[in-house]
Amino acid sequence: MSLIEMLQRGDIEELPAGKQEIEELITKAERRLEETSSVDVYEDMRLELAYLSILYCATAALRASGFRVTRGEGHHVRTLETLKHTLRVPSEKVDYYQNLRKARNVGLYDKLLDVSKVQLHEAIEEAGNLLRETRSWLREHHPELIE
Repeated sequence: MSLIEMLQRGDIEELPAGKQEIEELITKAERRLEETSSVDVYEDMRLELAYLSILYCATAALRASGFRVTRGEGHHVRTLETLKHTLRVPSEKVDYYQNLRKARNVGLYDKLLDVSKVQLHEAIEEAGNLLRETRSWLREHHPELIE
């Protein structure tokens, strides 16, 4: 579903973003990613931090594009889905981010999440890759919104 279709369905709405908002979202993504390297933090929490870094990147790209997800249930799902249209992230990668979201929700709401070192390393690496892609995309497409 395209951003226009999402707009027509009411999943997102038009709203211009300001430079400060985009910079703050990128800073939040950077800080969450930085915290994933702390060995004093449990693996499940580090996975959640990697996921949040990804979510902030997706939000920054959507906001820079002049949209925001409408409030309500499923806003994280919709935010991640917009990556297909903003940063042109392949569907398989968005599916991976959605799986991280699901794992994070299990750990947050249902039970203690058992995270392997491999899973954690992959999530941290993916968050770092997306952050780099987001910065690059912002510099190329919306240089007025970043320093």
